[in-house]
Amino acid sequence: MNLNLSIIVVTYNCSAYIERFLNGLFDSLVEYDQYEVLLNDNSSKDDTYSLCEKFNSPFKGAFILSKSDNIGFAKANNMLINRAIYDNVLLLNPDVFEFKQFFWNSLIQKWDKTNPIIVKLLNEDLTIQENVGDELSIKRRLKRISGRSKNLAYSNTTIEVESGIMAFVLITRRCLFDVGLLSEDYFMYAEDHDWFFRARRKGYHIIFEPSLELIHTGGGSAQSKWNSGQLKKVKSEMEVVFIKKYFSGPEKFVLLTMNWIQKFI
Repeated sequence: MNLNLSIIVVTYNCSAYIERFLNGLFDSLVEYDQYEVLLNDNSSKDDTYSLCEKFNSPFKGAFILSKSDNIGFAKANNMLINRAIYDNVLLLNPDVFEFKQFFWNSLIQKWDKTNPIIVKLLNEDLTIQENVGDELSIKRRLKRISGRSKNLAYSNTTIEVESGIMAFVLITRRCLFDVGLLSEDYFMYAEDHDWFFRARRKGYHIIFEPSLELIHTGGGSAQSKWNSGQLKKVKSEMEVVFIKKYFSGPEKFVLLTMNWIQKFI
């Protein structure tokens, strides 16, 4: 089966799991053609890059390995997207596992080839991750505070969602360049919500497909760089960038206030 697929991966300090990731990914692709894996290492301080170099042996798809300064998640992804040659582009985190050969055929069959599609992600203990949800709004904040927020990731049927994380999202090249690449206003975090926000305003529907499941450890690169307190601060700061970029008037003031209060909760 021809996948017509460019898989985009950005790494930073992933030595603990990069071999597991690449072995699983390449093993699952062995029966497929017309794909490439483009991986850029953002100047890891460990031996991530040297471990990746071991996978330069020939296989049906091309493995294109590069290294840069730590230019941030969005910028590194954009650099690889601009090098991609196929019509379908998968943004994939290097801490996603349990790919099987049947996965790719099922994914392509279930996809409408127009709208971005996200699959269900599980923690290592097989509990469900909240990798999809509503976009940022006062209503969403109030629902979370009141405990009325619904975890859409528990859906058993294909649904449309407003936003999600880009640990795994399949997008057409046409959609990417219609919406625009990832915003480089963010070094890390919130660039995914920014892109989905723009995609929906361009008329695209964000599709969540729960029948396809993968394991996602989550936060591996960030945990190697920041402790929990620092990580919370970074996420809060990136959310402020998002709020100032897209909101105005009283709504902007309320969301910024809620963001400030959230720091102390």
